[in-house]
Amino acid sequence: MRIIVLWEDQLDVDVRNFGPGTLLAACVADRLRCQMTQVAPLLKSIPRKGNGGIRKTLRSDFVQLEKSGPVFVVLDRDKMKDLWRNTHPHVNDCMTGHRQRLQAEAPGDYDVVFLHQNMESLIQAACDAGRILAPTAKPTPSERDKYLNRLVWHEGSEPRARLCELSPSFDRLATRVAEKLRTYV
Repeated sequence: MRIIVLWEDQLDVDVRNFGPGTLLAACVADRLRCQMTQVAPLLKSIPRKGNGGIRKTLRSDFVQLEKSGPVFVVLDRDKMKDLWRNTHPHVNDCMTGHRQRLQAEAPGDYDVVFLHQNMESLIQAACDAGRILAPTAKPTPSERDKYLNRLVWHEGSEPRARLCELSPSFDRLATRVAEKLRTYV
């Protein structure tokens, strides 16, 4: 069993040490009170370019992805309106409306989690939790990974707990993934 997490991102390639996925694995390990090395092999994070890239992957690859185990989808809340900007019927600007529309267009048994705003809000929370200076401009994917991985490799579990307090949406994701993995670690 392997949990698949599709992330809305700037990238559309599989990346080693993908910052959001590595941070998720560390937070899940904290919840399960185990080592990250026990969680990481059971968790595969896949970045997809934009919310449209997520929708396309769900439409074309969901059956294959689902064979591995549970599938999670992480979307930037602030970009959801753009996904259906010029379509009818219009979607209510609420998370339930966006989730229902996505699942109507790309059917499947997957769990959708919306980041509070976007990846930059998660980076800000990580910097606040780790008491480090936040970026003043939108970071590149490499810079993003450095900020997020700092909470994984250079700090104990306390800053990650603070991060989850500061980012309830990321906390929800880590909790849901931990629930699925509980019997496997």
